[in-house]
Amino acid sequence: MVTIVITAFASASATIRTVLRFSERHSNSALTSIALLDLEAQVHAKKQDVLTTVKDEFREQKLFEVSAWAQKQMFEIVKSYVEKDVSALTQERIEMVEPPKIEEHQELDHTKKYST
Repeated sequence: MVTIVITAFASASATIRTVLRFSERHSNSALTSIALLDLEAQVHAKKQDVLTTVKDEFREQKLFEVSAWAQKQMFEIVKSYVEKDVSALTQERIEMVEPPKIEEHQELDHTKKYST
């Protein structure tokens, strides 16, 4: 009789852990998706900023920097997802690093006329 009660209790607790783990994994997937969408929006905004404010001679360099920054951020987001998926216990927020800044000497002089 004791064995039956112990087996029933163990089965119930295993079922509850499985359900909670699925919920945790779903939440983690949703948060990761939101972080990736946020990164996409930041990259698009930064690209537009570079295209409209950076001098021609610095434009390719700045776009490369933005691309490198975006790839690093994407790697960190995916790495964090995998780590959380493996542990399925933590609820840490994904921290983003600031995108590269456009320096003053790289900006267009809006008083001059540039050809595109």
